[in-house]
Amino acid sequence: MIAEIQPQSLPWYAVQTRARWEQPSAKLLAEKGYEVFCPTRPGRRSSEPLFPSYLFCRSTNARFGLIVTTPGVLRLLGRPGHPESVPDAEIASVRRIVAAGLPVEGGVGLTVGSRVRISRGPLSGLVGQIVGSSGGQRLALSINLLQRSVSVLLDPSWLQPSSSPDSVN
Repeated sequence: MIAEIQPQSLPWYAVQTRARWEQPSAKLLAEKGYEVFCPTRPGRRSSEPLFPSYLFCRSTNARFGLIVTTPGVLRLLGRPGHPESVPDAEIASVRRIVAAGLPVEGGVGLTVGSRVRISRGPLSGLVGQIVGSSGGQRLALSINLLQRSVSVLLDPSWLQPSSSPDSVN
């Protein structure tokens, strides 16, 4: 008897798309049966991608070819022929931030500051690094493979120092 692989057990991969092709490519991948996560934030006219030109997709090695032949998709991130998976904890952290409905910004190479754990609020349990902001303190969580971060404005009373390198979800 062959055990069926549950979609939740498949690893996430970062998919680079052509500029402004995140949503069309995500839709096409979903139609092919992939679980796709394309985080967005509210924009001026519609939702804007949190990580422009990137989305995330669960897959097996045997199905990589169907991903890269999807219109708008450029490549899977990693070494040529050996895409690297994105840790589930990083995807779960971004999902929680997007779902929390707090003001969110994406960025490249945000300044690394104090490592903190959120002790209260809708993001309780997440660990990240504080970056400065004129509007207060922002927590930055990184998707290391993309070399991108996402930050969210927080109430400073929700934060406590942490030495843990991992996110808790």
